[in-house]
Amino acid sequence: MVQKVVIAALIGGLLAGCNDSATAQDQGQKQAEIPKEHTVEFYMHNFAASMRTETKCMKHPELAETPECIAVKKAVNRKNAELRMPPKYPEVEDGGK
Repeated sequence: MVQKVVIAALIGGLLAGCNDSATAQDQGQKQAEIPKEHTVEFYMHNFAASMRTETKCMKHPELAETPECIAVKKAVNRKNAELRMPPKYPEVEDGGK
């Protein structure tokens, strides 16, 4: 079971990396277009952004209550539910909404 999750995460990370722009100019434009706060749906479909934001939220506990961190935590919980795993962040459970 754990192997399946790890494999799925690795494949998702590789696929998310394929979407990255190749040039520095494209990267600058891309960052300017990204809103400061993302929705749960955004994180559900953007594995790399989800991992970056979750890591940032874990490293900086003072950000835990920001909309961005709450959204990424809810997305992680939904992904876990899809894999029939318990929620990683029960404090932000929304009943599957």
